Amino acid sequence: MSVDGSLGGGVLGGVVAPLASVYLAFLAMLRLYRRSGRDDRRDRHRAPARPLALLRHLLVTAAGGFGVFLGIVLVFSFVFADQERALREALGGGGFLAALAVVVLALAGWIEGSIASRGSR
Repeated sequence: MSVDGSLGGGVLGGVVAPLASVYLAFLAMLRLYRRSGRDDRRDRHRAPARPLALLRHLLVTAAGGFGVFLGIVLVFSFVFADQERALREALGGGGFLAALAVVVLALAGWIEGSIASRGSR
């Protein structure tokens, strides 16, 4: 709480509360993962070799990450900081970065695939 008694002001409301909430959410995700009984060793695999499968994999991963990013921005900006403009900026800037990451990783996958196909000849 800040000096005036509100949670939204000061270091506690502006920094500690958002960080603590994300940390608790992260711990909850880890606990759910452990309870699922999944074995990490069998989950390790290479990215899909076919170009369309790789692109689909990248798009699904980017969309999921972007959704989590927007959720964090939503919690931080509206609930804790009361900044309406932050979500609009996150949509533009974060969307651009997500699209750029998909393009760069798709290009890297294509380059890796072409190098691997040359080496197998």
